[in-house]
Amino acid sequence: LIAAAQVMRRSVPQDIRKLEYALRDKDLDLIQFMAHTLKGVAGIFSDRNAFRLGGEIENACSDGALGKAEPLCRDFIQRIDQLIEDVEILLKANGEFEES
Repeated sequence: LIAAAQVMRRSVPQDIRKLEYALRDKDLDLIQFMAHTLKGVAGIFSDRNAFRLGGEIENACSDGALGKAEPLCRDFIQRIDQLIEDVEILLKANGEFEES
């Protein structure tokens, strides 16, 4: 879990930015892909709420429902941001924290 947390620290902020760019560009395929990617991260860390939101975003994108996907993405990004903070606390507690 610590190794996954270290990878998460480096990759997830970039993945969130990609999701935000996809939202800006209204790119349903990329929104769906990034939601799937971040949903996997949520699953690794047993964040059921984020995992559920990621699945709902994927479904909305499959249905072509950008209007439904957008607010879900905002909630999803907030949940993933909170997960990042929680993981940073875990890393600090285990002496694995590095300032970026």
